[in-house]
Amino acid sequence: MFDNLSKFLAQEYSRDFSTWLIGKPIKLTELKPTELSLEPIRADSVILLKSRGLISHTEFQTDPDPDIPFREADYALRIHRKFPSHDLIQNVIYLRKTNSPLVFIDFFEAKRLRHEFNVIRLWEQTTEKFLKYPGLWPYAALTNTADPISILEQVAQKIDQMDDRRQQSNLSAISVVMGALSLDKDQVKQVFRRELMKESAIYQEWRQENLAEGQGKGREEERRSIALKMLAEGMSLEIIAKITGYSISEVERCANEQIQSLQH
Repeated sequence: MFDNLSKFLAQEYSRDFSTWLIGKPIKLTELKPTELSLEPIRADSVILLKSRGLISHTEFQTDPDPDIPFREADYALRIHRKFPSHDLIQNVIYLRKTNSPLVFIDFFEAKRLRHEFNVIRLWEQTTEKFLKYPGLWPYAALTNTADPISILEQVAQKIDQMDDRRQQSNLSAISVVMGALSLDKDQVKQVFRRELMKESAIYQEWRQENLAEGQGKGREEERRSIALKMLAEGMSLEIIAKITGYSISEVERCANEQIQSLQH
């Protein structure tokens, strides 16, 4: 779910992400993996954004993955084939602190082929920059800080000062989910206003994922209920699909059922 939420943030706050990863507040639009020449290796983890002359390829990783270097090289070739005149910026961002040597590998090499990419270990990043932009707030407690709870409290205060209720509830929920990567879940939840989190379908989805396994049909009904709430909130089909794990066609089916129920 963490990479799906990162996709959501990257699309909703693309200028914040471009300021962080590119150094400029550029408005970026989504490039779907299916626009590339070949089928994507792992489309669920890929964030592809583009602007005039530039493509940003970002992957958020919760844990080390030995396949990352090959994936970066493979995507670089696919993107170059489709957009040969565009500059490419590739970032692999590791969220959860680890001493694994895999998170320090920033190149792929095979015989005479060598490809390099950027690796960002979030726990080494300066905290201050993540407190400047709303799209980065959910990651602030995972950065280089000795007091992550204090950072979460600062984030909660910033969220409370926002005027947009939907942004408040979603950023609160995502901050809780991300914070739980390195802190106690209950401790993190106490920092944020409970009523805001309850309003967020994102938080409900995460809460259900953390319940005991074996709920079967009940779990599916809950997921559908969350998708319907996201539709009511005006979220795009693509974002709903990414967060819930549904396909676009399944989200469209939910939308059609919702319309039919309102007509009766």
